[in-house]
Amino acid sequence: MLSRVAIAALTACAANAPQPVSAPCQGPAEVRSTAGAEALGACDLLPALAVSGGSRIDLESLETLGVVSGDLVVGPSSQLSSLGGLRGLKTVTGDVVIESNFQLSGVFLSTLDSIGGDLTIRSNASIGSVSLPSLRAIAGSLEITENGSLEAVIAPALRDVGGNLEITAPRVSILELQAEIVVRGTTHIDVANQPIPVTETTADPHSPTRSLPE
Repeated sequence: MLSRVAIAALTACAANAPQPVSAPCQGPAEVRSTAGAEALGACDLLPALAVSGGSRIDLESLETLGVVSGDLVVGPSSQLSSLGGLRGLKTVTGDVVIESNFQLSGVFLSTLDSIGGDLTIRSNASIGSVSLPSLRAIAGSLEITENGSLEAVIAPALRDVGGNLEITAPRVSILELQAEIVVRGTTHIDVANQPIPVTETTADPHSPTRSLPE
């Protein structure tokens, strides 16, 4: 028979043992409905996340998600209206693609700090603004194109783009970017019918910081 001391020791060990990761958090996740998002509600890390489909999708249950260690793909979708549930997302190590979302009204990712691949926001008919206030670095390219209702792009902390930077949005009247950004590919910004010509830098990661034309 175990002594009270032994039982207490075993109980303490069990309490301190690492808790297993729930099965939904272990593999790449596909969300096609609100119920699909709710099944991932306990996840703070996912290997990859894809959100798409024709059903109503509410992502509020994903508020604890902090890291996607792969690609984040949103779209195509017809009834996803908000990315508010991703308010806690800080890091994506792969690509971020937000494309062909008919009802999505905006891209607000307030805590997203870094992207390990490309950031593409394209062909979203209803997006009025893109707000990425904490984003500092994109390892790949940045493309914001073919969003017919887009009027504001806000990324005041962005300092480093590892590939090309392209923002083509004729209706944009608010563009908040650092005056100096390291861009290691080409740069093309065309907003409010006032194009900024394409410029180029070398692929040298130690290339000097370049000021964007005003």
